[in-house]
Amino acid sequence: MRKLSVMFALCLIVIGSPVRAGTEVELKSKAAKITLTGRVHTQFNTSSVDRQIGSEFLIRRARITAEVKLNDYVSGKVQPDYGSGKISLKDAYMKLRQAANLSIKIGQFKRPFDLFELTSSTKILVIERGGKIRGASVVSYSTLSEGLGYADRDIGVEADLKSPGGRFSLAVAVTNGTGPNKVPSETDDAIGEKQFTARSRIKPVVGTDITFALGATLRPHTLPGTAITKSGATVDLDVAYSPAVEFSVEYGDFKRGPHMQAGILRGANWEANRADPPGFVAAQWIGTYKKPLDGEYVQAVEPLVRVSYADPDTETENDGGILVTPGVQFFFVGRNKIAVNVDVFIPDDDGKDTDYAVRAQSFVHF
Repeated sequence: MRKLSVMFALCLIVIGSPVRAGTEVELKSKAAKITLTGRVHTQFNTSSVDRQIGSEFLIRRARITAEVKLNDYVSGKVQPDYGSGKISLKDAYMKLRQAANLSIKIGQFKRPFDLFELTSSTKILVIERGGKIRGASVVSYSTLSEGLGYADRDIGVEADLKSPGGRFSLAVAVTNGTGPNKVPSETDDAIGEKQFTARSRIKPVVGTDITFALGATLRPHTLPGTAITKSGATVDLDVAYSPAVEFSVEYGDFKRGPHMQAGILRGANWEANRADPPGFVAAQWIGTYKKPLDGEYVQAVEPLVRVSYADPDTETENDGGILVTPGVQFFFVGRNKIAVNVDVFIPDDDGKDTDYAVRAQSFVHF
């Protein structure tokens, strides 16, 4: 952790030198080019849940990203995060460019699954992917995708193939399946098997702003009553694989005009702790319209709305709910903006309260 802190301090010193807004900071040597970028997200949020503090400020993310290019074939990336009151490692990998359209990642990176998770937090359309409401059990598209370990970061190897022109791409990854900053020997239920993930993207019509994607993954886990201890001793170890698939479509881009992201997610809820895991289903739609402005300080405004439905167990009634998020974003320059969202979670169970959170977040990107 001390090394990460030293690196962070050095990065701040370099970034503190005069640069033109919107440009990247580069450190050059005879052997490599190092490009430094970063983000700081400060959030204010409330909660309607009883016995929760009324409001809070927090540093949601504080990251310095170093991208190193050794030559035309070898590069790398490291990205620590100092947000949320802790230090963690996000991206850390070597990238090998084997051909004009083929690359290989080795290290920790985002598994190629889930459109909403793969959207960078510097571009994200809503403030919280999962619609966090302090004290409430929110069930949404992202809480299932990430919470069940199908998406987000993991450690392993990924091959990415793109067609000439970039209209089609295919990514295939083999990872631990234990999530970021974890290896099997450090988890209580680690089994040593690997997670397999694949995702393809296609733009069917040249010149259009619509992209379709299909992803699938198999995640290993132990069955109820079996485990492996940290000492390496197994206790009636019984391994199973749970699948998940996603289909998504994206229209438009992050520059201007209408923008839409939509996805359908289905899979097995292995956390139900049953020998035959029940299925889950989720669907999400986010629509925005980014309008450029002639203002001296505010360059664009982008109203948005999200609707997300999730059912964590299709064999159980009234355990899901709907997450609705209206909001607006104000852009100053590039990805620097202030966003305001209201996350409202409406549970299927009429006996449970509808909870909500008002949140505002500043996004600094350099």
